[in-house]
Amino acid sequence: MIRLYSAGTTDFDNNGIGVLSDAISAKVTEERNGIFELEFTYPITGLHYGDIIPRNIVVSKPDPNSSAEPFRIYAISRPISGVVTVSACHISYDLSGVVLAPFSQSSAAGTIQTINSQIANSGFSFYTNISTTSAFNLRVPTSARGIMGGRTGSLLDVYGGEYQYRGFQVRLLASRGQNNGVSIRYGKNLTDIKQDIDVQNLYTGVYPYWSGSEDENVVTLPEGVINAEGDFGFTRIMPLDLSREWQEAPTEQQLRERAEKYIEDNDITSPDVSISVSFVQLGQTDEYKDIAVLEHISLCDTVSIYYDALGVSASAKVVKTVYNPLTDRYDSIELGKARATIADTVAQQKVDTSNIPTSSYIQGLAQAATEWMTNANGGSIIATKTDDGKAWKDFYIIDAMNAEDAVNVLWFNNRGIALSNNGINGPYSDAWTLETGIVANYITSGVLQASLVRILGNSNFYWDAANIVATNPNNQNQQIRFGLYDGTHYGIGFTTNGGKTWQSAISFNGINFSAVESEINNLESRMDSVEFKVEPTQIVSTVRSSSGYKSDLNGKVGEDEIISSINQTAEQIKIQASKISLEGFVSINNSFSIDSNGDFNATGGTIGGFTIGQNSIYGPGGTELRSDNEWSVVNGMVIQRYYDSSSGKYIGLIGGAESAGISEFRYVPTTMFPNHYGFRIYTDSNNVARTEIDGPILYVYPIRGVSPNLYIDDDGKVYRISE
Repeated sequence: MIRLYSAGTTDFDNNGIGVLSDAISAKVTEERNGIFELEFTYPITGLHYGDIIPRNIVVSKPDPNSSAEPFRIYAISRPISGVVTVSACHISYDLSGVVLAPFSQSSAAGTIQTINSQIANSGFSFYTNISTTSAFNLRVPTSARGIMGGRTGSLLDVYGGEYQYRGFQVRLLASRGQNNGVSIRYGKNLTDIKQDIDVQNLYTGVYPYWSGSEDENVVTLPEGVINAEGDFGFTRIMPLDLSREWQEAPTEQQLRERAEKYIEDNDITSPDVSISVSFVQLGQTDEYKDIAVLEHISLCDTVSIYYDALGVSASAKVVKTVYNPLTDRYDSIELGKARATIADTVAQQKVDTSNIPTSSYIQGLAQAATEWMTNANGGSIIATKTDDGKAWKDFYIIDAMNAEDAVNVLWFNNRGIALSNNGINGPYSDAWTLETGIVANYITSGVLQASLVRILGNSNFYWDAANIVATNPNNQNQQIRFGLYDGTHYGIGFTTNGGKTWQSAISFNGINFSAVESEINNLESRMDSVEFKVEPTQIVSTVRSSSGYKSDLNGKVGEDEIISSINQTAEQIKIQASKISLEGFVSINNSFSIDSNGDFNATGGTIGGFTIGQNSIYGPGGTELRSDNEWSVVNGMVIQRYYDSSSGKYIGLIGGAESAGISEFRYVPTTMFPNHYGFRIYTDSNNVARTEIDGPILYVYPIRGVSPNLYIDDDGKVYRISE
């Protein structure tokens, strides 16, 4: 059963647009690590013919044992006899439009994790159960489908494994299939068989070696060859290049162990057997039970095949299945060596794709190319004639039986050769034509000889005709050329005016210093001057003759007068000296200064508990001494200067000092008896001002400068003093 959905559908748990019950034929073809496509024919009179358009999705089971998978329609043929052929590829091919940024990882798990983080918004995901630790390096932006296989450094190339698809999830498994003990015998469940035996890759032993650069010795084993177990009746030894396994030369034991592991992993003593198995559909007859076992085989499963007439007795993997979703049965299966179109090699030797190609690497590519061509996976040739039918025009070698199914195409005509990985209609990304020569995305070569090479770098660095050109990105007028830099002279030249004039930096006569001769002479002169000035006597002379030295120190500081050390950091400076002399005006933060006479002035800070203000000094207990000749406060008592015409200037005590806790003023002649006072001035409880005198006699002077004329004794008696 095939169901049809619109292009953006991601949920296929319903019938979508509808079931394509009018489909005439259908087949789902899947290869191990290869193509995965659905093709069906449909009448133009069918119910949903108008809905079958490119990019819509059809869903079908890929084999009898799996759930339905989505396929995207990419081609619809022209109607022939009222029937169209519809081609659809698995939805995972959409990953060709999902680009990955360059990255590097050291394990399969880490690589898959990085891929998933980059494609998180695409709806797809990757999964792996491979635990291999090997370097994966994606050097340039590449589609997520492109890194799966078919190229050096792909996931298959580095980690090996087998792909399995589950909707929008791509699963890279160490082994996809299993061995259920299924056997196929001619006359029982087998109606036709074709077997190809390829002994090209059969060897009885290996000769391992490691080779570094051309100057390094080649590391081999004392015994030379490591033989595989068994008696083969002949000897065929394979040179095994393990140069890419180690950056530095390995030990003999390391080389031996790796070679033994290679023999174990790659089964070099068995021929490659490719067996195509076909059978007819017997419907619901009694005979069907004899071939029903095939319906339990899935891609990548291992089965045993017995066919006495051909002498066939072998175990092989299922490498290709062709399934009919209308009858829910296989049309055919193919067993044997996998001829994958995603990748022609798997990770037999773990590869770091960032390595620079060596001669052994180029030889490996040549061998891989030979195997690729030898193991071509079938196809056909299409030839077309000119419009008048008199001459052949184009030849197409394709990888399918008809043009509509072709993916890889080689196109020949009298103008050249072109290659396409996008079907017969192209585009053709690689070509060899009479007009343009070889046009290719990648060329891998050991030695490349050419009369002219043009390398397109970027706008600031490139190889153009006879020059390698480098331009200053910040100043396009500055340019360096290596080659025929000015159209006449060879060497390295430079310009600072956009090419109006060129100067030679290096020619066949050596380095040309003429362009910088004046600067060099100037530099030499300055160096000579420096050499003269750094002599000890010159240092002393230069310092002592300095006007700054004379004005700052007045030329008086001698060797014995300075005994000091100065330590300075970004936060502080510390001066230690037995003698420090500061002469002249010294100022500190504009708050403290010492003039040339040694007098200091401070407008802030503290001295012995007193705080310095702008015009006063503040002390504890409310004391304030002012410098403006107006008033001061001592212990809360305000002392203010007064003046009147009769008595002149005098000092007054302001009684308002009660606010400071003082209620009276006493004169005490001695500190020995503070409670015995000479006199006191106070305010009593009735707020009446009073004066008390404690002493034997109080003399009253009527006028300053004359003798007293009254006195009061200690009994309070008043006496007049006669003249």
